[in-house]
Amino acid sequence: MKLFGERLKTLRIETEIGQKELGEMIGKSRSTIANYENGSREPSFEILVKICSIFDVSADYLLGREAKKITKDYKITTIDEHELIIEKHGLANYSVIKMNDLYVIISDSETKSGDLVLIEQEGYQFKRIHKSETGLILQSLEDKNDVDFYSLDELSKIDILGKVVETRKIY
Repeated sequence: MKLFGERLKTLRIETEIGQKELGEMIGKSRSTIANYENGSREPSFEILVKICSIFDVSADYLLGREAKKITKDYKITTIDEHELIIEKHGLANYSVIKMNDLYVIISDSETKSGDLVLIEQEGYQFKRIHKSETGLILQSLEDKNDVDFYSLDELSKIDILGKVVETRKIY
């Protein structure tokens, strides 16, 4: 399982996920991740499946039975003249958006009033979402007076890609 540990470490470093963070994602400690990486411990089947999901690779790749990892599904686009890379990220269907010196992590989980969301409507935009019984209000981050209201019948006109769950500065 030495190859497993090497590949796990490489994937973790490539995606800029720390041992502690990966441990939190799969319900294990930082030291357990370190032990996986140095070959002194092996993950259970359940944990192996979670790791594969997080890094969007097959178990055969992680276990050394397959030479190539699965290519991530991504597209490049722009927001406010900044180039973004949007990648699918597996576990709970997270996506990572890279914008200059910032990573934005979005999730497709249920949104609630006050959440920051990424929408696709004439390009990509970050908006604050406010829900009401009659519809949905999307408020611009730059101009608080710039609001759009969508009745329940009009919700199909907007494509909410996900809610922002975390932003990280790239150093």
